[in-house]
Amino acid sequence: VVSPVVLPPACPAPRSAAADALAADLRAHGVAVEAWPPPVAGDGDLLFPQLAFVERGVAWCIELIGLSTPDRVADRLARYRAAHQPVVLCVEQRFAPGADATPGVHRFTSQVDARDVLAMVRGERRG
Repeated sequence: VVSPVVLPPACPAPRSAAADALAADLRAHGVAVEAWPPPVAGDGDLLFPQLAFVERGVAWCIELIGLSTPDRVADRLARYRAAHQPVVLCVEQRFAPGADATPGVHRFTSQVDARDVLAMVRGERRG
């Protein structure tokens, strides 16, 4: 390598149809949503949520998780907690079987419903 090293231009964040749909659904419920917020730093990690919003004065992140394992979901949740960042991990049941719906984890099938996410962050029960 010869100096100066020329780096490729920055790539735009990858688009996610599921994240876009959830953002639109949240906006339809009057929530101001930020798509692809800045990374969350904590304990030497960088976490990359797809969405962020403020509810009742608390900044929340949302990360949609595809193919995963229960251990991986628990690890992601622990990393956000270590960073002191409230998060909702939206986990599709068919791609992460066995990932329990614990505080901070929302299990869904096919599409995330904004009402479910809002109920979770507000501590309400739905269904």
